[in-house]
Amino acid sequence: MRLLLIRHGDPDYVHDSLTEKGRREAELLSRLAPDLDLGEVYVSTMGRAQETASFSLKATGKTAKTVDWIMEFVTDLDLNEHPELRKAYGQDTPLVTDYEKRTGGLSAHKSYWKLLHPDSIRPYIRDPEGNAPKYAPRIVWDILPSYLMEHPELMDPEDWKRSDLARAAHVEECAGYVLSHFDGMLKEHGYRRDGLIYRAEASNKKTITCFCHLGLTCLLVAHLTDQSPFAIWAHYAFAPASVTEFVTEEREKGIAVFRALRLGDISHLTMAGEKPSFSARFCETYDSFDQRH
Repeated sequence: MRLLLIRHGDPDYVHDSLTEKGRREAELLSRLAPDLDLGEVYVSTMGRAQETASFSLKATGKTAKTVDWIMEFVTDLDLNEHPELRKAYGQDTPLVTDYEKRTGGLSAHKSYWKLLHPDSIRPYIRDPEGNAPKYAPRIVWDILPSYLMEHPELMDPEDWKRSDLARAAHVEECAGYVLSHFDGMLKEHGYRRDGLIYRAEASNKKTITCFCHLGLTCLLVAHLTDQSPFAIWAHYAFAPASVTEFVTEEREKGIAVFRALRLGDISHLTMAGEKPSFSARFCETYDSFDQRH
């Protein structure tokens, strides 16, 4: 079996769509799509993934299944309730007033915690007197290296689940929702998760393609390679419109592992003269103040 994880093009996060650059990237990706053999296609519910996929679907004449479990992996870390965790993020902490300026405001905020617990957004909305908490929900995985250094448990394949950060942001429950659906999909296609391997109950050479997101891709890569998701979130940046490819290896009858053939491939962009988007990255040097800190 073959698995393609394709990140959306350069994003306009405020409007959940693509920038003009992102549309160029999606168009260049679509030129490659017929040769990628996309197979069965799944697309995130989010606008930027939908828009990216539309170019490749048009180029190949394919249709896709829209599913919520491959939307961006956002959990709700409430720094109003856990102020001690603010040091994990430094100054990069969104305020409720920042979110109120976005299209749809906090009511449009999408996260797995909100999906699983629809009333979870209430603590961030202004009360009848107009009062609002200071901090908006925080994406759990954009932590500072200094915090990571002080909390090595985050890098352990099992201990990360017991970390203060993961528990405060409900990461295990939210990841469980994603991975149960992901493994359920693989089981439908002949591969059943069993501990650290997959049982090849109906071996095949089919392709499954997911048009998804950075954080979500990192979570799936961690799952397929049996690592902590925090390790992948900290060390891998899958550029917009990049292609990540895994295939099964079945060296023993009935036993399969997924092995990466390429991670974050953007050769289809660079060969066409399109410079990689900086989205997903932080500043290369601390004094690069024109880049995200």
